[in-house]
Amino acid sequence: MSKRKKTNKQPQQLSPEKYIRQKARTLPVLECWVNEDWNQTKIANITVARKHSNGNISSASYLVDLYCLGVKDTGFQFNISPLDYEEFLEEMHSVYEFIKIDYKLAHNIIFAGYEFALNIDINPHAEFSKTTMYFLEEDNDNVDLIDIECGQNGKPVVIKNSDNFKEASILFNRLSESLGSDQIILKDESSPFDGDHEWDDDSDEKDDILYDLIYDDPETEREIDINNLKRLLNKEYNDNEEEESGKDLAIITDRLFYNYFGIDQVEDARDRIFGMFDMDIMATFPEQLIGFDQDNSPEQLEKLLICIDEIEEAEDPEVIKQKIKEFPDIPYFKYILIKELEFSATTKEEVKELLTQIQSYRKEHPDYRLLEVLEDKVIMMNEGESKLIKPLLETEQEDILYALYKERDALHPIEFFEIINAIAEYYISQQDFLNLDALLYALYADFPDSEDLYHHLSIKNIFMKTLLCSSVYMDKE
Repeated sequence: MSKRKKTNKQPQQLSPEKYIRQKARTLPVLECWVNEDWNQTKIANITVARKHSNGNISSASYLVDLYCLGVKDTGFQFNISPLDYEEFLEEMHSVYEFIKIDYKLAHNIIFAGYEFALNIDINPHAEFSKTTMYFLEEDNDNVDLIDIECGQNGKPVVIKNSDNFKEASILFNRLSESLGSDQIILKDESSPFDGDHEWDDDSDEKDDILYDLIYDDPETEREIDINNLKRLLNKEYNDNEEEESGKDLAIITDRLFYNYFGIDQVEDARDRIFGMFDMDIMATFPEQLIGFDQDNSPEQLEKLLICIDEIEEAEDPEVIKQKIKEFPDIPYFKYILIKELEFSATTKEEVKELLTQIQSYRKEHPDYRLLEVLEDKVIMMNEGESKLIKPLLETEQEDILYALYKERDALHPIEFFEIINAIAEYYISQQDFLNLDALLYALYADFPDSEDLYHHLSIKNIFMKTLLCSSVYMDKE
């Protein structure tokens, strides 16, 4: 009989986020801070610190707008040394004058702003629901209630200035539609010396790289590029030149492509694309992405976030299917499963099966936008039609993200890039070479560190530009 081998398997440590969600409330409160003028400015910058048994400290910070927006920002520092915590306080005090307050007041300020904002359909910063809310005690009768004034005379107040002119205008219009304009107080603090409010300060800046690609002597330079394009596409080069051929092809194609359309058309397309995506992108999970209303059950939300962690760690479709069985009302798990299946759907039959599965989930969750966008994209890939993205683009919707997510102020990258993929597929289906290239330009400009998320689109863009140049300059002969 063989002997069992001894293992030295170590217990898996909780991540900081998991620890906070599961254990932070068991740590004693060390101290709480708030900016001294919070009650005058109605902006509270609160820090709550808790002490670990090893002497280290974890703290969470909350930026609370008592006028209207609730918990605007939040973050935490986990298990840091007392010395690091003191340095954090010194840096904090160098910006504002802070005073110590008891936990009861800190708790009431945070939850007063949070609930006031929720009542007018403004959600807290995603990190609050995901993590830092669990750093606070549960908001129940165990914490004495203190009356904290929010808004002004019970009405939400929107502050508009030269720095947030567009965002404040959009917020005021949205609240006016839902509550009535007489129920909103607008305070315009814009400087009269600011002139017209330009939302895109870089709109008049010229792209030096683009201008470098424009011909000085069009006839001569175009002829050279066409001959080089023929040589590269016909692979008329030595083996030792093969490594550089891809770079040369990209440069030559770009020159032919941009000179074919002209600099004015290229810049107009880029400006139009930039104007379509004027919404903040946040890296934390909003509850709308999960498809769950946190007000119904904060405890249930905590379970769902733990499930998401488990799915990310397992990287196994069977784990996703199990979560769907456990939580059949949560559309996000079904979306994740569809994305897993999408990678393996290569034949027309497999794509049709994928579409059938998406449409089945859509019947269960008709208002879940991610599945709707995904369905539209797969239909475009399979049938070349679009019921969602096409109408928005054809009506030249100023901001497509706000059109799709009217109730949102920010999106998660998953939501954003799913829309980007759908728009790209529409441009591909229409052979809209110019707008596809402008879309990729915008992605590179705004998300240079996320290239792996749209690398497949970059390849398609290069292919389509090469296809256009080949058909225009080579098929004529």
